[in-house]
Amino acid sequence: MYSGILSSSSSTFFQPHGTFAYSYYRAIQVTVYTSGTYTFTSISSMDTYGYFYNVYFDPSDPSHSLITYGDDAAGSLQFKISLNLQSGSTYVLVVTTYRGGVTGRFSIMVTGRASVGLTSITPSTRWPITSTSTMPPTTTAGSE
Repeated sequence: MYSGILSSSSSTFFQPHGTFAYSYYRAIQVTVYTSGTYTFTSISSMDTYGYFYNVYFDPSDPSHSLITYGDDAAGSLQFKISLNLQSGSTYVLVVTTYRGGVTGRFSIMVTGRASVGLTSITPSTRWPITSTSTMPPTTTAGSE
């Protein structure tokens, strides 16, 4: 599990999907230790939206390196993104809301073959990414 908050002091970006509005977001670097299929599910009272990127997230160009995105697949206005990830690769999960200007708490549950590392990051234009806090690897339940 990863827990975070979107607040009025969070960074914003112009969503490439959803309501095409400026929205608060949290960028989370995903480090994969074992290749396989992983599922990322949001848990929140907010209407969450998730974007999954390969290598980096550039908030000034949010369509670049976008792999996939998710909206309500988990039900109750929560996103669920399942995809095959490669060990040794870097990915970024961006958590935001469907509508702009919404704030609140959220958690991300990850299931898959093994644990993954989740680190809150502050992206800039392309590289470098600056870590703002580190979470220990999450424990995942279940298998493929």
